[in-house]
Amino acid sequence: MSGPDELEERIAVTAASIRECCQRNDYTVTVDDCICERAAAKVLGYRSPDSLRKQVREGRNRLEYRMRGNVRHYRVLDLSRVIETGWAGNCGQAGETR
Repeated sequence: MSGPDELEERIAVTAASIRECCQRNDYTVTVDDCICERAAAKVLGYRSPDSLRKQVREGRNRLEYRMRGNVRHYRVLDLSRVIETGWAGNCGQAGETR
């Protein structure tokens, strides 16, 4: 296996690891496979969710998110894709989705 198939498998394995990490750390994974901003920041290695908030505020955010109340939620697969491809990878359009 090589190329796109290998990448998709790595993304799936990373997504499973993210879900396990969230379960171990008492972060909820929603029915639509999203995690809160705090959990996303931890997964990406940030010290706090303020880093993600600052990126959104400054227009540098590369990840799609959904607002639920006043909290951003990020898709587990989007986070795993970023981890596996790096920030230079194709992460889709940044910003809020509905």
